Amino acid sequence: MNWFINKVYAETAGTAPAMEDVGMGSLLLSSILPFALIILVMYFMLIRPQRKKEKTLRDQINNMKIGDEITTIGGIMGKIVSIKDDEVTIETSIERTKLQMNKYAIKDIKQYEQA
Repeated sequence: MNWFINKVYAETAGTAPAMEDVGMGSLLLSSILPFALIILVMYFMLIRPQRKKEKTLRDQINNMKIGDEITTIGGIMGKIVSIKDDEVTIETSIERTKLQMNKYAIKDIKQYEQA
C-alpha cells in the first residue's frame, strides 16, 4: 500500500521511483505478516484448546466403566450400567429408567474409583 502511495506522489512530482527502493520482498512481507499473526493467534487461542478438550473426552470415553456417571449432549444425566462396542446403556432417575445410546452422544464423564 505504501509503495502505491509513494508511486502516485512520485508520478505527480514528475519522477518515478525505482523498484529497488521499495523492494517486492518487503512489500510482500508487510502485507502477509499481519494475516499470519492473526492465524497464529487464532490457532493458540481457539483451535489448540478445543483439540485438547476433544482428546481428553475421547480418552475418558475409551476408559469409562460401569458405575461412572455421564452427561449426554442432550443434558440427560445417568449412571452407566452396560457398555457394548459403540453403545452405552445408562440408568436415570429414581425409577431406574434405562436408555441406550451411542458413545458419541456423551458430553461429560465423572469417573469414580471403586474401593
